[in-house]
Amino acid sequence: MTESITGQKAKNETSAQADLLFGRQLYLRGITAMIESNEKEVVAQMQGHTLYLSGENLKIEALDTTTQTALISGSVQELRYKKGKEKLSFLKRIFR
Repeated sequence: MTESITGQKAKNETSAQADLLFGRQLYLRGITAMIESNEKEVVAQMQGHTLYLSGENLKIEALDTTTQTALISGSVQELRYKKGKEKLSFLKRIFR
């Protein structure tokens, strides 16, 4: 089963899209920045929106900033897509 989240397409930009194959992998298009990642959480910037993933054994298998694509494997338990950029805490800004 595949679910998609598609954002509006701006001029000369790839549309933001997430294709999730439950329990296996997530293919993202429209990635403008990868903010944070570990085994339990991935935070990415997608054309003015922030994508939050949480789960288990999350791993960035591929990331191509030229084509703005990423492939993430692992068990995704939660996917949130919010308008705007992530606000980093004071400590995260210091230890970037």
